[in-house]
Amino acid sequence: FGEEEGKAAGIKLIGNLFLIAMTAGLSDALGLAKALNIDSADIASLFASWNPGAGAPARLDKLRKGDFGNPSWELNMARKDAGLMMDAANEQDVKLTVLPAVAAAMDNWIAKGQGSADWSIIAKDNV
Repeated sequence: FGEEEGKAAGIKLIGNLFLIAMTAGLSDALGLAKALNIDSADIASLFASWNPGAGAPARLDKLRKGDFGNPSWELNMARKDAGLMMDAANEQDVKLTVLPAVAAAMDNWIAKGQGSADWSIIAKDNV
């Protein structure tokens, strides 16, 4: 990653952050599956046929462009689904790690009048 002092260490931290977030997201997925009485093998089957990680470069490009006005999934709809997920988990006393924080970020953007924007607007301040 070049000769710039500290850049390689920074890139390593960014990669590790992604791994931490992905693992915590998988933990939430397992928790939701548990709450919905879905076997974890079904999650493995889902990811065997659909690799969400393969879309990371395209998603990053979309975030970097900052085009949140052409939604593929409106923030209001994503927040509705997040609420359904959290409700299902709460009903079964399953603790989610990532989703409540993401839902709070969604709520902040909805309060700013951005509910019809693409849900990825939650990243806008970090771009």
